[in-house]
Amino acid sequence: NNIGRRMNYLLAELLEPRSQQKIPLLERHMLSPRLSSDVLAMVGCQSCPTFQEQEMRNRWIIIRETHCGKSSFYCSPAFEQNVLCWSHISQIYEDNLADINSLIFVRDDFRRLIACVAQQLSSHSVEGMPPRPVHAPKTTVRLLSRQLSQSNCGAQDVVRKARGNDVMTLEMDLLVILIPTMDKTTYY
Repeated sequence: NNIGRRMNYLLAELLEPRSQQKIPLLERHMLSPRLSSDVLAMVGCQSCPTFQEQEMRNRWIIIRETHCGKSSFYCSPAFEQNVLCWSHISQIYEDNLADINSLIFVRDDFRRLIACVAQQLSSHSVEGMPPRPVHAPKTTVRLLSRQLSQSNCGAQDVVRKARGNDVMTLEMDLLVILIPTMDKTTYY
């Protein structure tokens, strides 16, 4: 069946020890993510067929794409400058130090994000359905990069800082888009 062929990577991933599942850090970086015109229109970048920095203006955008069990990330320059940079996200993910979203969002809004993801999974139950974003107004985001920009800190320092109570935050309207398939899931 088609699902079995598309999930053929899963058994090998599950049987391979975690210590041997290392992916070079640079392979985790989506330098130029290809987005559908539907998704580009949703984030306000209608005039280009691919993600262009000049089209992003000051938008805070993070993308996580999981393909055959391997995750890669993209962060817009404004997201890196204010919230969390790509190198910290990738290292925290690789070292399995914390869930990335639990670092970005405060506790109550992390739960809201999980509800948005669950809603997205249920609304895309059949492959090929057009993306429909979920709006989460007044979501509180931690501004880790603003506070960490003066220091040369590592991934563990970022996790410690995010879990502390002295992190600057900002309330914003969040747009969640998730496009799942059997072998690839992309979060915007």
